[in-house]
Amino acid sequence: MSATARWLQAGAPGPAYQARLSSDLRRFDAYRAAHPDTKLTASGYYYPIGANRGYVGLDSDPALLAAVNKALSELQANGTTAELARSAGLTYLPPHEPIVLGDVLQQILQK
Repeated sequence: MSATARWLQAGAPGPAYQARLSSDLRRFDAYRAAHPDTKLTASGYYYPIGANRGYVGLDSDPALLAAVNKALSELQANGTTAELARSAGLTYLPPHEPIVLGDVLQQILQK
């Protein structure tokens, strides 16, 4: 455990003090799960880089692909995806357009 985490866990002096811990959401959610009485909250700032996730299916069953796409779209549209994340104790970030680095990304990948 870092010195900052120990300081916060020990009860940082007074409400006037705030700290920002740079960590990914996976670690933050794991900490909250292990310490349900924590007073730590997410700052609302998230690094603008991430990974999009997707699902793969065989094109031999187009009806299944259409049904899965429809179900996932409905879950997203009616807020169920966010609610499922919250009920599992996870921080939910809605999908967003990725930041594309263009030639810079290609140069990094070619190294």
